[in-house]
Amino acid sequence: MTKEQEKLDALRELEKENGMVVEETNTVQFDASMKNQFAPKVENEPSKDSVIDGYKILQTYDLPNEGVLYPDNWRFAYRCPTTKEVANFSTIQDDDTPAVISAIEELVKKCVKIIDIDTEAQIPSNEINDAHKLFFMIKLRDFYLPGSPIEYDAVCDLCHEQYKVRLNAESLVYNKINDKLLNAFDGRKFTLEVGLDEPLVIYIPTIATSSKLFKYIVKVYRDQQTGNERNLKDDKIAYDKKFLLLAPYLFETGKENIKDIIQKYNEISKDDRKLSAYLNIANNMKLDNLQVIDTVCSHCGSTEETPVKFPGGWSQMFVGKDTTGYFD
Repeated sequence: MTKEQEKLDALRELEKENGMVVEETNTVQFDASMKNQFAPKVENEPSKDSVIDGYKILQTYDLPNEGVLYPDNWRFAYRCPTTKEVANFSTIQDDDTPAVISAIEELVKKCVKIIDIDTEAQIPSNEINDAHKLFFMIKLRDFYLPGSPIEYDAVCDLCHEQYKVRLNAESLVYNKINDKLLNAFDGRKFTLEVGLDEPLVIYIPTIATSSKLFKYIVKVYRDQQTGNERNLKDDKIAYDKKFLLLAPYLFETGKENIKDIIQKYNEISKDDRKLSAYLNIANNMKLDNLQVIDTVCSHCGSTEETPVKFPGGWSQMFVGKDTTGYFD
């Protein structure tokens, strides 16, 4: 065992004691052949993920909103998860929201890589927009279980017949981003003129920023349940509904810590005009995928809006169909 491995193992043990997870970093070697795979879309060319060194190259135009919510020079690649990496999903209870979110985030961070094609540098995977983590998770599932799409039944509203729905990452529907909002976006930050003395600068919610907030809230709730008293005065804010609504939009650089965000929220709360502006943004910045997808009834051809579902729940997300016959 190398000294580096010994240090990593020791760090893992230390972090386990503190209830944290050490992320293993897998790098994508950037070279000319990969850069060719990141070439712009050719008109009328079908979408196809090229594979290099085990990584599929995800074309920008196949991202949610055709990639407009990322810097122009970022490109994405993803690999197939290992059996060990998806094992956590088999133990998840659907009502354990913290476990579901944590499992999705950890898998996406481990298996998706971002390359800056201008500098040839690797961007941290937790810079993926929080609204897109489900998209990437389904991409990883399809890579892990090729030929076994997520399927469930739906009933047509027109002919009332039952038909089969197939859900994949491309099925997810996102709200269209209007030109004015896009013009206020630089690839990571929105600079919004909202009638105040200065524009509001908002870092787009990412896996990194959302994770900071979520871990803080979960920690406060668990401490309360176990009687582990912390700074109760500050932690009361975790139960403030306005704070929970606004907090994802209070980052300006993405590097702020929770204390910074709490302090900023307290200052905003003293200014009615600014608070109103942030509430308007939080209520209208709809970046997540819709809870329905467009499907076509196989009987009458009607286009239907069908709820997004995951049959079997999260514990079955990476479990393929049994072909042994033992469990029929």
